[in-house]
Amino acid sequence: MLSRVFPRATNIRRHLSAGFSTQPTNPKPKSNLFLVASGLCLCGVSAALLMPSQPPNSKALSTKAASVGGSGLTSDEADAVLKRFERSLLPQLPSTVVRCDFAAVASNDPIEDYHSEQRCQHGQLFAVMDGHGGTECAAIVQKYLGAYVANALDAALAGKKDWLGRRQQAPVAENTTDADGPDPVRKEAITKALISAFTRLDEDIVNGGFDVVLGPEDVTTADIIRKHLRPALAGSCTLLAYVDGNDVYVACTGDSRAVIGRRKLEGVWEAIDMSADQTVRNVQEYNRLLEEHPGEIETVVVKGRVLGGLMPTRAFGDSRYKWPTQLSEVLLPHVTNRNPPKNYLTPPYVTAKPVVTHYRITPSRDLFLVLATDGLYDELSSQEVVTVVSGFLQHHQIAAPPTVEWGSDPLANKALSLTKDTNAATCLIRNALGGSNEDKTRKLLGIPAPYSRRFRDDMTVNVLFFDHDNTAPPNGLDKARLIVDAQNVQKGLEEVNLNLASAKQHRLQSWTSYFVNLEKQTGIKSKL
Repeated sequence: MLSRVFPRATNIRRHLSAGFSTQPTNPKPKSNLFLVASGLCLCGVSAALLMPSQPPNSKALSTKAASVGGSGLTSDEADAVLKRFERSLLPQLPSTVVRCDFAAVASNDPIEDYHSEQRCQHGQLFAVMDGHGGTECAAIVQKYLGAYVANALDAALAGKKDWLGRRQQAPVAENTTDADGPDPVRKEAITKALISAFTRLDEDIVNGGFDVVLGPEDVTTADIIRKHLRPALAGSCTLLAYVDGNDVYVACTGDSRAVIGRRKLEGVWEAIDMSADQTVRNVQEYNRLLEEHPGEIETVVVKGRVLGGLMPTRAFGDSRYKWPTQLSEVLLPHVTNRNPPKNYLTPPYVTAKPVVTHYRITPSRDLFLVLATDGLYDELSSQEVVTVVSGFLQHHQIAAPPTVEWGSDPLANKALSLTKDTNAATCLIRNALGGSNEDKTRKLLGIPAPYSRRFRDDMTVNVLFFDHDNTAPPNGLDKARLIVDAQNVQKGLEEVNLNLASAKQHRLQSWTSYFVNLEKQTGIKSKL
C-alpha cells in the first residue's frame, strides 16, 4: 500500500502519528465499534452496557464519501463485495486444521494483499502478504515463500518423523505449558528454518533474482532492468503460520497479526497474540533500530516512519531502505527517478528477518487462529476479533453458547453482525466495516479507489479452525457441523512445489555496472 511509503493526510487514519519525533508511541488505538473487555465479562456486565457511547456518524461519512464519488452500494451489492473472494478450504489429509475460511476486500485497485494455503511434507503452511508500493513484491512472496520454507524444513528435519508419524504420542494435557511442547532441538530447528527461508527469499528479491513479465513498452536494456527490479523496489509485510501437529509456529515480518482464540477453563474467550506489529510504535523495534544505527537517533525515525518514509520496520523488498549506499546512489535515480532516502548512512534500515513465535495447542481450549493483514486490525482489536469469531461459531452451533458464568453473550451485542455469513473471515471483515450499521458498510464499500484508501485499507483474512480428535461442544468444536456448513468449498490444500526453491541468479551488481558504464559512454548522468 502506498501509505506505507508516503504519509497520508493526517485527518483520515487513526494510526498516523502527526508530529512524531524519535520517541516511541503507545500502540495504535483500536476501533470503538464495540467494546469487549474480559474483566467486564467476568463481572457479568450485560453486552448492552458495552456499546459505544456514540453511534458511528453515518451522515458525516456520507458527506465525505460523496465528496470523492462514493454514493454507497445497495445491501445486495455490499454483500457481493464482501463475499466475492470468500471460500472455505477443507484439508483432505489428517490434519489439526479441519477448516480454513478465507476472505478479502480490496481498497487499492488492484488489491495489494495476497495469501497462500499449502501443505508440505512436515505440516501445513498458511500465509497472508500485505504489499505496498505495488503488487510485484507480494506476488513473488506468495508464489515462492512456501517452497523456500518447505525446502528449509526438509533440510532441518531430515531423518525426523513428521506429524503423522508422531500422532501416537501421548495426548496433550489440559494444563500444557510450552515446556511440555516439542523436543527443544526440533523446536529450534524449525525456528531457524523459518528464519532462513524468509531471509533467503528476501536476498533473492533485493538482488534481482526474479524475472517479471515484460510488456511491449519494455524495449531498451534500461527498461528491462527497471521492470525486473520492481519486486525489489515494492515491498510486502508477510505473516506465515506453520502447523506441525499441535504445534503452531508463526513467523512475522511486518505489521500483519496472528491471534489465537482460546476458551479458558471458566469459559471466557481470550485473545492470544502470536505476533507483535513491527513498526516504530513497537518499543522493541524502535530500540532495535537505535542499536543497529548508533548515532542516528535524530534521523533513523522521523514522524513515526523509518527514515521518515516507511511504516513497517520489517518487510520483504523495500530495497530503497536496504541496498548499499554507493549502489543506491547509482541505481535508484535510474530505476525510480528518486534519490536514496535522506540521511541514508548505514543501510540496511529494514529487514525481512521474521520474529518466530511457538505455541502448543491445548485440546478443547485453543479453537481457532486468525491471520490477517493490518487493514482488519486498524478497525478491530485482537479481543474484538476473537469475540466476533466466537459469536460466529455460537450462531452456527459449532461452539457451545456461553453460560451465566461466562459473562456477556456476543450474540446480544447489537453492534455486531454475526448471523449473515457462513464464512468466518467474511464475518470479520463485515464487522470491521460497520457491523450491524449497514448504512456505514454500504457507504464505505461504495467509495472507489484510490479515494477509498482515506477510509479503509485492503483486508485479507484467514481463519483456521482446529480439530482435537473430534472433541465436540461444550469443550471443542462440532467438527461435523463445521464441515457440513462450509460454503464455496475447496477440498484439499495445494502441495508445495519444491522446484521453486532452486538457487536464483543475483544480477544486481551487473545491472548497476550497466548504468555506470552507460553514464561513462554517454557522459550523461541521471537527472537526479
